[in-house]
Amino acid sequence: MFYRVSGSLLLPLLLIALAELEYMRFAMAAASVSSLSTASTRNTALVLLDCQQSFIGGFWMAGVDPDEVQPLRLAFDRVAALLSKLSTDVRLLVTQCLFPTAYDFELYAPVNDALAARDTSTIKRVIKPGNSVLHARGATQWFDEFAANSTDTVPTVVFGGCTLTSCVRVSALDLCERYSGDSSSSRRRLNVCVDLNLCAARASNYIRRCRSCLTRYITVYGRRTEPCTCKSGVDLISPADKAVMDMRSAGVNVYDSFDWSNFYVTEM
Repeated sequence: MFYRVSGSLLLPLLLIALAELEYMRFAMAAASVSSLSTASTRNTALVLLDCQQSFIGGFWMAGVDPDEVQPLRLAFDRVAALLSKLSTDVRLLVTQCLFPTAYDFELYAPVNDALAARDTSTIKRVIKPGNSVLHARGATQWFDEFAANSTDTVPTVVFGGCTLTSCVRVSALDLCERYSGDSSSSRRRLNVCVDLNLCAARASNYIRRCRSCLTRYITVYGRRTEPCTCKSGVDLISPADKAVMDMRSAGVNVYDSFDWSNFYVTEM
């Protein structure tokens, strides 16, 4: 049986049909993007190095001007802010180094609170006895398994924490060397990245000096904080600059701010 549709009803019906088709197209596209985003999220890990109390108010900073550790405090705050909205599909490796007191060993309170609110099964915690994360018991196995279990694309590891000029630099270089994907090795590859927004060093490590003054500064382990006074036209470089240059030269992807926007928890 056929029904006649008046001209006054035909246009609204067509508009409804077009709207339904557009909704179906959007839903299919969204499902595709969601699938890709989930795969990308599960192929990404965040490694947080030594976000501990000692670096901003304890043994490590003893005898240092409080302004010296302000970059570290700000970086730790940004880490905590990221953790509160980061999808639990992103795997976490959290390191701590040994200090003489329980307070010094503890994680920075906002970071600790943000981690406590997450699914503990997605967090691996290790004690790091040296500068390199690969020296921590269980860390190498964790990276091997993460690389082996990731699918489709080369998995990504992003470093944050402290300090940029020491543990972050050394760990990123070691990881890049181990998982470089050399054709002569059967070991799986990793895309090693550093997020400078989540990393920091002491304030004096951002002061630029000539190469000679920089060498003297590094030689005395950073205890001379005065700026370079050489009156020459040579290029100036800071320890932080040098750390970034070393990592980039080795193949580490260093970002001023890694784009985490696709890794946030989706609010329903």
